[in-house]
Amino acid sequence: MKKLLFVVVAVFTMFCVAGCGGGSSSGSKQSSNAQTQAQKEKTYAEANINQLLKEAQENAAKANKTYKGKDVKIVGGAIQNIDSDVKYITVDSASAGLMEYGMMSVHCDIKGEKLKDKVLEFKKEQPVIIYGKIKEVGDLMGYTMVLEKIEAVK
Repeated sequence: MKKLLFVVVAVFTMFCVAGCGGGSSSGSKQSSNAQTQAQKEKTYAEANINQLLKEAQENAAKANKTYKGKDVKIVGGAIQNIDSDVKYITVDSASAGLMEYGMMSVHCDIKGEKLKDKVLEFKKEQPVIIYGKIKEVGDLMGYTMVLEKIEAVK
């Protein structure tokens, strides 16, 4: 909550500084760069995929209330499926036994060509770390998120 408040105050301050710049183009360029930098420094709450899936399996309503709308970095997962049109991927537990959580996984919607090109570098069953915003949690299918970044586990 404190981080969110800090971001809101920082963005408000940037707008105030940009508005007080007296029309100087260099001032607006600096505030634009500051806004871009603030967006790049997004903070993600780290979560293990096994814990997420377990929580959704035990009480999807509670998991939905806890995670919906949150920016998360999910570790411990591996790519289960890559859509042929690169519209989505699904990520499942890399360490749990097959079907331990039923059909539950993390369904990741992919937006933007740059991210689609990045996904093309991966293979099924490859361990990954995924970053994004949780859109929904369901009791059968698990989590749906908007994918913002994906990394191979090193």
